[in-house]
Amino acid sequence: MMHGLLGYKEEFAAFGQTIADRTGHAVTAFDARNHGESEHIDGMNYISTGDDMAHYMEANGTKEAIFVAHSMGAGSAISLALRRPDLVTGLLTIDVGVSDAPRKTQLLEFLKSLLKIPLRHGVSLEEGRAAVRKILLAYEVEPFIVEHRVLPNIIEKDGKIQWRINLPIIARDILNLTQAPAGIQFANLVYDKPVAILMGGSSDYIKADDDGLLYRNFPKAKIQRVPDAGHWVHLDQPKVFLEAAVKFINQLTTT
Repeated sequence: MMHGLLGYKEEFAAFGQTIADRTGHAVTAFDARNHGESEHIDGMNYISTGDDMAHYMEANGTKEAIFVAHSMGAGSAISLALRRPDLVTGLLTIDVGVSDAPRKTQLLEFLKSLLKIPLRHGVSLEEGRAAVRKILLAYEVEPFIVEHRVLPNIIEKDGKIQWRINLPIIARDILNLTQAPAGIQFANLVYDKPVAILMGGSSDYIKADDDGLLYRNFPKAKIQRVPDAGHWVHLDQPKVFLEAAVKFINQLTTT
């Protein structure tokens, strides 16, 4: 399982345990490079992050796996599935299409603005996060983004308040992560195994005309639009997500 931009593996921890209990399979949540506990590395795009998954599997002796991933993480999984289908038993993506992500320029400017926020030193983690919260809310940043994407990425380490994510590299390379994950370089590649696609009913990350393009690369894809869910389908409708994930995995692994 893999998170989206500015996310972290803990986001899927409770889901992973429930899925493991209900499918009988081991579940691993994975931090993308420059996120969470993963290494800070120069360079981010869907090929490199997809390759990171392949290297992790090789290091752990995993020959094949089912991938469940959200947004940026789904883009990484799509890249891997199209280039190394032998490693991917099946693919469940959460709210990512085959077109460029919306509001790319605004996202870049938002990340640049985060870089300009001074992190206070000589204060507690709670006080440091509170100072950043005050600045972002004053600029009318969506509270969900503040509480669930920005503040958890501010940590205390070696007595200093700092970013857990590699924010400079993410900001520099964000356009690589907001372009179509199955772009021109993958146009002629086909992943001919089961794919489940969960779309947020009120999300604009998947365009109305994406369906035909999705089937170009994923002829066995099944699309489920989830009412009353935005981009974070698994958080907005956790029960729907869990049922879809368990059903998909059990269908692939039950003989």
